[in-house]
Amino acid sequence: MSVNNILEQAQALGISLTVAGDRIRYWPQLLAPAEFVQLLREHKAALMTYLAQHSAQRVGPAADAQQLLAWASSLAEQDLVLAQPVRFLEEPLRPMDLYNLSKYVRRQVRFIAHARLQQRTGGMGDWLPPWWREQEAKAIGALAALRAAMDRQEGGESSHD
Repeated sequence: MSVNNILEQAQALGISLTVAGDRIRYWPQLLAPAEFVQLLREHKAALMTYLAQHSAQRVGPAADAQQLLAWASSLAEQDLVLAQPVRFLEEPLRPMDLYNLSKYVRRQVRFIAHARLQQRTGGMGDWLPPWWREQEAKAIGALAALRAAMDRQEGGESSHD
């Protein structure tokens, strides 16, 4: 199978692929069937080369969201608990003091995956796709606010590129 075929399959599944060090990150993991994950493993070298060469072409809000979600997925896999809380506004008028970063980020990433699934399947009951899009945007906004607060707390020195 060619790299283009794998990328088309990822797009059809609603999965984003990025390179992080010597690994291929795929998100949302909940949407990735075992066969697709096996394809990623089998074609890892070619995919990494392609993704590394084409990552510079991604710009704009969608690319920013992709980078944010890649950062969040990486953080969610850790078990990061801070000695001092990071303070940020999750939504207007909802300040957060957060110690357990990984737990919070895992919850947001799972919610975003669920919201995307609901958008594709027509929603459920009174919660139609436009409502799920709005909720997804709020969750992404909360992650962006958290990342910005972490950057401020670290004095602007961040390693999440």
